[in-house]
Amino acid sequence: MGNQHKTTQIDAGTTDQAFPVLLVIRNSEGEVRWMEVRDYLKRVSENGKKPVKQIVFEGERFDVMSVGRRRVRVIQFGVK
Repeated sequence: MGNQHKTTQIDAGTTDQAFPVLLVIRNSEGEVRWMEVRDYLKRVSENGKKPVKQIVFEGERFDVMSVGRRRVRVIQFGVK
């Protein structure tokens, strides 16, 4: 992905949200990627015990197919 790094502050209560928290990034070529960060933050922060200073963005491409996969997961397993 290259490009510059973006710094964003995420509220500590993010891990307690009832619904997904999505981080969406677009690079200079216009490619958009997304990642659900709630579970990632819970894991990295040890359930809120440690502050998270950086997110290793492992997002997938944001396109029709990835939205369809997300939809199937939500329908099969509920919101997660």
